[in-house]
Amino acid sequence: MSDAIHPTAPSQPTLNQAYTTPGNPAQSDPSEKSQASTNARNSTHGSENAVPQTQSTSSDSATPSSLGYGIHGAPPGEEAKGETEESIGRNRELDADQMGAPGEGKVATSVDRKPGASGTQDGLESGLDRKKAEQKGAREEIESEKKEGLD
Repeated sequence: MSDAIHPTAPSQPTLNQAYTTPGNPAQSDPSEKSQASTNARNSTHGSENAVPQTQSTSSDSATPSSLGYGIHGAPPGEEAKGETEESIGRNRELDADQMGAPGEGKVATSVDRKPGASGTQDGLESGLDRKKAEQKGAREEIESEKKEGLD
């Protein structure tokens, strides 16, 4: 019974199979073996060969590199041609505020400003003495009704 639900083979390859698989990239080819034997016969260290003893005097003896070719730096831009920001359309570019989502940052700004908590309006606790004086008659009336109901 060997199907996808009931497999009989191991789920992972063994550790030795990685070294015995044909075409393993960890194996070295003949050119790598010859370079390794050349390096083994050479008595100097690799870092000593990396720095030349003398400076190259001509381009023929220099180490070839693509870094020295081509244009260095940016070519002359719009300023050299007499262009302005308006003529090349840079004035139509969007600012960060224009690119933001609608309402972005307005919530944080309003929380920081705390509208309604500016202190310009009196709070409910202000003028308590005045309010008590206004309500003194009604409070005494309620107190007397309570005493009459208890007797």
